[in-house]
Amino acid sequence: MHKIKNILRYFISLIYSFYYGFPQKKLKVIGVTGTDGKTTTSNFLYHLLTKSGYKVGLVSTINAKIGEKEIDTGFHVTSPDPQVVIHLLAHMVKEGAEYAILEVTSHGLSQNRFGNVKFDYGVITNITPEHLDYHKTYSDYLLSKSKLIIKSTLTFINKDDKQSYTKLKQIAFESYKHVIDYSLSEFKKSNQELAESLRAVLSKNFPGIYNQQNAIAALSVLSRINVKPISVKEINLLKGISPLEGRFNRVDNSLGINIIIDFAHTPNALENVLTEVRNLRVKDAKIISVFGCAGLRDSSKREPMGKIAGNIADTVIITAEDPRTEELDKINEQIVKGVECVNGDYIIEKDRQVAITKAISIANKGDFVVITGKGHEKSMCYGTTETPWSDFKAVQLSL
Repeated sequence: MHKIKNILRYFISLIYSFYYGFPQKKLKVIGVTGTDGKTTTSNFLYHLLTKSGYKVGLVSTINAKIGEKEIDTGFHVTSPDPQVVIHLLAHMVKEGAEYAILEVTSHGLSQNRFGNVKFDYGVITNITPEHLDYHKTYSDYLLSKSKLIIKSTLTFINKDDKQSYTKLKQIAFESYKHVIDYSLSEFKKSNQELAESLRAVLSKNFPGIYNQQNAIAALSVLSRINVKPISVKEINLLKGISPLEGRFNRVDNSLGINIIIDFAHTPNALENVLTEVRNLRVKDAKIISVFGCAGLRDSSKREPMGKIAGNIADTVIITAEDPRTEELDKINEQIVKGVECVNGDYIIEKDRQVAITKAISIANKGDFVVITGKGHEKSMCYGTTETPWSDFKAVQLSL
């Protein structure tokens, strides 16, 4: 059944391509995939290309743009169905865009949502275990991600991502596809001054080594397009980019508490965010981590995420994050196992609003309250019903 649906998606893509005059052939299409960092890297690329004088279209998890225009996509998945993809590409062509940047998921690649769209450039940020409820094994997940290599003329892969790098190189070699390595660690060794400039430019709105890796990925693509090495000029183009919704957003308040909201919903992303907060804290400031794990999704990540939070945060408040039809107590018990592995201090509060209010109430001036898992999202799924939700509004109600 799945194979039939995937074949149908390809033909739907072909029909819509014919109807719209094959817009993908009139654009330079860039696809960005990875377990973490897709949205940030896509937006970095959009900003860099736009500031370099190109007219660019973007479709990512949190936004869609053509030039300076925002597009109302109306979908709730990163990779829309093929008819929507082609329609958006046609819209970009109509508006005179030269480049189209598409955030690409493993589901989108596996389910053929991009149909007959070929990518001029592909970017793979990292591949760590995720979505195993769908892909079943890490190997299958990696193979789904690697389809971007097959669909791209040239793909940029992260040499610092030890877990996937060797396998991706092998897949590229066996498929006669060209890849270019990028590496933050090597960039730092060979360009210390440039690396420091990059860190300084990103430090306010995009702190953390993981965001520097995302920036190097985007800068590497720009360097290839402009046929010149990364320089201070290109790095400084990132100065003007605003924080992305739900990505390490600091919430102003009169209590003197550092409240941070982030979309981190994988073990790797949670560890990156909490590690960055640990690096930022002063003296004896406490870290209070508020998070949950989604129901009917990869259950294997729950215990590791509990372990990560329990190891880094002083207090972990375990709560709801789209439980869907799965029993919330069961989800939280699996997270607790991880916290208890490292003898972490934890509180279970099933109501996310109450959990956020409690975190803020027990925080002192200078402490960090880190709320992860929902980020930019505007609803929470209980049972089969999507209920309006915003971590930002929840924080405001708690202040």
